[in-house]
Amino acid sequence: MTSYEKDSAHEKILDLIISLEALLQDTPAELSYRLSIRTAVLLEEENSKRNKIFKIIRHGYDARNKIAHGNEVISVRIDDQEIPLQVLAYEVEECVRKAIKKIIIRISQGKNRKQIIEELESFLFASP
Repeated sequence: MTSYEKDSAHEKILDLIISLEALLQDTPAELSYRLSIRTAVLLEEENSKRNKIFKIIRHGYDARNKIAHGNEVISVRIDDQEIPLQVLAYEVEECVRKAIKKIIIRISQGKNRKQIIEELESFLFASP
C-alpha cells in the first residue's frame, strides 16, 4: 500500500518524508535542514514560496521523528497557526509529487542524483 492510499496521516508523514530523503539526501548530517532547503529550492523560485515549502518539510520531518519514536502528533504549529496533521500530510504529499516530477525532468536531461543535489546546494552560495 502506498502513502497515497493510506488514510492515516501518521503513516503518510512517515512514508512521504522517507520518499524525500531517498530523493534528496546524500549525507546523514543536518537531515532536517538539508532536506527542507533542498526541497524548497527544487520546487520554487520565489523566496516567499521557498520559505513556505521549507517550513512544511521541516515540520513534516519533525512530526515524522515524533511519530517514529512513538509520540502522538495531532497538529503542528507553523507561523502561529495550528495545522492539523492531516493537512500537513497533504501539503507534504504535494511537495513529494512535485519533487518526483522535477527530479524526473532533470534525469531526462542527463543529470544524475549527485549532480541534482550539487545543483540544489549551489543555490545556497549563489550571488543574488
